[in-house]
Amino acid sequence: METSTATARPANKYNKRHQSKRKPNFNARYGKLAVYIKICAQAHRTTKQTCCLCLKNSSEEIHHSYYIKPGITKAGLNGFPLCKPCHDIAHLPKNYMVCSRSHWNNKNTPEFHDRLVLGYNLLNISTSSGKQR
Repeated sequence: METSTATARPANKYNKRHQSKRKPNFNARYGKLAVYIKICAQAHRTTKQTCCLCLKNSSEEIHHSYYIKPGITKAGLNGFPLCKPCHDIAHLPKNYMVCSRSHWNNKNTPEFHDRLVLGYNLLNISTSSGKQR
């Protein structure tokens, strides 16, 4: 029995088309770019550009453990500076819950979020302890 491949769609075209529809608008997700860049820079400075998960590598990216509402990122609450390998770990299925209804409901597990907060607080305490009061 032969199967016809002439009517089958190429998998890569199908995936690309549907992926582009699913990507959220940057401004809708993170807010104004200039403001988001300032928030990210402040988060990296607060932790002396150190990853909040491994506490040793340089932070390269901001990970959102959950979304408060469109355009809101608060360092140490829902935004955490991470190195690339740890950012990949943050999105593993055992640490990250994907909602099929809306990407706004995607979030880290409570245990993983608590670990990020702990790392951020440890780094924040160590950076603020050097400041004079």
